[in-house]
Amino acid sequence: MTDLVDLPNPENSTDLNEDNYDDLIVSIEASVGKLSLLIAVCDDVNFHNQIIDRYETELKPETRPYRVTLDRKEPSLRAAIAQLIQSDDYLQKNNKAIITVTGTEELYFLRLGEDRSEQEIFFGYLQWTREALREFHYPIVLWVNKQILSSLVKQAPDFWSWRRGVFLFAPINKKTTNYKPYTIEWDSVSLNSKADKNSQDTQQSLRLEDLIETINQAEDISTIKDNSSLWVLCEMVGQIYAERLKNTNSQNYKTEQDLATQYFQKSIAIRRELNLRTGLDISLANLGSLYEAQGEYEQAKQLYSEGLDILQEQGNYADAINRLKDLARIHHAQGQYEEAQKLYQQALEIYEDGKDTDIATYATIINLQASTYHAQGNDTKAEELYIKSLNIRLEKFGESHADVAISLNNLGLLYSEQGDFIKAESRYKQALLIQEKLLGDKNPDIATSLNNLALLYYSQGDLLKAESYLQRSLNIRRKFLGDKHPDIAGSLNNLAGVYKAQGRFAEALPLYEDALAIAITTLGDEHPITQKFKENINKLSEQLSLDKEL
Repeated sequence: MTDLVDLPNPENSTDLNEDNYDDLIVSIEASVGKLSLLIAVCDDVNFHNQIIDRYETELKPETRPYRVTLDRKEPSLRAAIAQLIQSDDYLQKNNKAIITVTGTEELYFLRLGEDRSEQEIFFGYLQWTREALREFHYPIVLWVNKQILSSLVKQAPDFWSWRRGVFLFAPINKKTTNYKPYTIEWDSVSLNSKADKNSQDTQQSLRLEDLIETINQAEDISTIKDNSSLWVLCEMVGQIYAERLKNTNSQNYKTEQDLATQYFQKSIAIRRELNLRTGLDISLANLGSLYEAQGEYEQAKQLYSEGLDILQEQGNYADAINRLKDLARIHHAQGQYEEAQKLYQQALEIYEDGKDTDIATYATIINLQASTYHAQGNDTKAEELYIKSLNIRLEKFGESHADVAISLNNLGLLYSEQGDFIKAESRYKQALLIQEKLLGDKNPDIATSLNNLALLYYSQGDLLKAESYLQRSLNIRRKFLGDKHPDIAGSLNNLAGVYKAQGRFAEALPLYEDALAIAITTLGDEHPITQKFKENINKLSEQLSLDKEL
């Protein structure tokens, strides 16, 4: 019987897998009717599922197969098996059966700010499980990956000493000829969110470097997909970069935006390869938000849609609301207003049906729905919903909150378009005051407030003040969004409009052309904004032609 801890060489994996499979079947059949702890090791979830299907089929009908997946919140082997037996009359009568236990591969080894990681909790239960399992008269096959196996030997030695066998399976699709086992010392990695605030930046920097070095070492030796836990490291690095972008702590915004994208992509690729769907929606949303911020709407839409499908399968209504909101927001940005309204309505119905109770999310959806009505020209409905959202936010957060500033900005825009400049200026200035108090010049939302005030002054004929606010808005957006974002196109177009109104046609034309080029790339040739930019260029070209004739 095999009882090793080093994985077999992939070149000989087919023969070794068959030998180990035969040993596993013999061990199961010899243990029917009594407790026997059998540990099966495989780093490929799809392959280990194939093996489980195979031995369950061969053992039927004499031995009935059962599967149980560990609860990540309470990963107790004994509790999982006890719950299974209590719910099944056949097992309660001690009939012939085999119990397969899976789910260890999804247990986090990182503490994520808690006192113990999910794996540490699992090993803690396991160390004191031996005597508690005596009441179960069945062979139990516990599936683990090689990282879990390595930690199991050290952290649950009492359980390990009671094993009846360890059966190792290597995926047969590995083509490397220079195979060399590689083990990451996972216990050396700790993300402690309870760190002292004064030392948090230093600790985060060290942690980021260590994580990247660990990932690079693994990639130098094999491929990321060879390790079923490495996706967590990639996810953590992506989250650190994304958080730095969000908190404006990045040293180079565009570079770190690209790095966050790269590591989220790696994490998702590994999880898809291993069919690890639990929590995948979060990874998809993280990557989707990065694409959305860069104006890559189709990529973001695909990721949000995939995440929504997963959440709907799981009955996770609270998070499904957020994905519906994200999808609707992108449809709105692409000028697909009817589709956006349908998605917003689906999200509102989840809240109104009592399946979610987050009033802040509810207010956000109402605000976004109002903006879509606004874009469709239904000002009455838009104003009603903007005010409803603002009142909810004021009651929930008070006056000095970023969401309150967003509602005020939206109302200001609506009033400005209606020609009520006094109301518009009041709302805009209130919003800008809140944002400057909270953020200084360190957030793209401030650029929106500055842009709105500039357009208001433009409407009133104060072109110098409009130019000043637009230039400041453009500088902030370039700092945070790069040079190829739709919001940059909007700023360029608006600044060109001011130059045109001042008679500075030669300066306005290249700005209009740059805005159009960005819009075509990010929004598409048929988008209403793209068409508007073309119209602006045509009008300016006509003006330039007239000037030449004169």
